[in-house]
Amino acid sequence: MTTTQTTWPDDVLARYLTAGQATVDITLDTTTSGRCDTGHCTRSWDALDGHPTYEITLRASCTATGCADPYGPTDTLDTCTQQRAADLALLGIPRRLRTWAQHHAAECRAMLRTGN
Repeated sequence: MTTTQTTWPDDVLARYLTAGQATVDITLDTTTSGRCDTGHCTRSWDALDGHPTYEITLRASCTATGCADPYGPTDTLDTCTQQRAADLALLGIPRRLRTWAQHHAAECRAMLRTGN
């Protein structure tokens, strides 16, 4: 059996291999979700009202063609700073996402998507 090593996309935090050689990925998406209003932010040095807030979405999904249940749980967090968004993502993947991804990778028999 020949294997090909590839780099993970930038948004993939964790990856599990399925029996069909597809992957179950846990991905991170950080978007600007609005503006912070007075009293929402706990930053003591914040003199600038209306700075951006960020929404962090962690998502588990299967990349296999024909997978019967390709979408797992999603967790969404809000924060007032982009650095905090990165810090929250690095704190760890929530257990329910990891558990779903590991279980799905062990059970899924759908095949890897090939081509476009």
